[in-house]
Amino acid sequence: MSYHYNGLSRVPYEGIAYGNDTFVAISRLGNISASSTDNGKTWIEYDMPIGDWYGIAYGEGTFVAVSKSYDTSAISTDNGKTWTEYDMPAGNWRGIAYGDGTFVAVSYWCNIIATSTDNGKTWTQHSVPNCNWYGIAYGDGAFVAVSHGKSSTSIDNGTTWTQHSMPAGYWYGVAYGDGVFVAVDYLNCICAKSTDNGKTWEQSIMPTGLWYNITYGDGAFVALNYPFNKIVISADNGKTWKGQKAY
Repeated sequence: MSYHYNGLSRVPYEGIAYGNDTFVAISRLGNISASSTDNGKTWIEYDMPIGDWYGIAYGEGTFVAVSKSYDTSAISTDNGKTWTEYDMPAGNWRGIAYGDGTFVAVSYWCNIIATSTDNGKTWTQHSVPNCNWYGIAYGDGAFVAVSHGKSSTSIDNGTTWTQHSMPAGYWYGVAYGDGVFVAVDYLNCICAKSTDNGKTWEQSIMPTGLWYNITYGDGAFVALNYPFNKIVISADNGKTWKGQKAY
């Protein structure tokens, strides 16, 4: 079943990804996804499997979402219209990224990640340095995951990881663009950027808000305020931000 909106409904959306000329957002509260082919001006919402969906990424013609509570992934090959569910290892999955033929998902359960090379159908579990991982992004040949005051980098598609320090904060989301990783903090109205694949970070101020997730596209970073569906946009790699409503 589908539902048409001029903008996103007021159900909070936790994750968003772009691929195949389509933005697809997911919500954990209503078990729904939303698709837009006009850069977010209009949206169509679709039913998803029950799943407490948190993270979503695009690669190889497929959108892959991961669940916080149900140890499942959901894949869509038709831009979010229909979804097929698959089992994952046990793990409170929060974020997911795609790069170099591999989807990598991070877990809040301290020291595990999962990788898939068949577009989210089967998964292999690996160890990661001990921390509560929230967000992950891929760029410049590296996966970078973020958490409370720490980042972790993998250059072998999630098999091994090296941990680094970040500024103190609750880093929930991270994205890559224009040679820079930018992470957002959920509680302290700050962001941090790294130009060396997560080894060192430089902190900047953000507008007031609970910045939960971030993505990059069309020359700008876009951060999402959960649960109020407000966004802020930075065209200078996180130095300055301008805000607006997402619906």
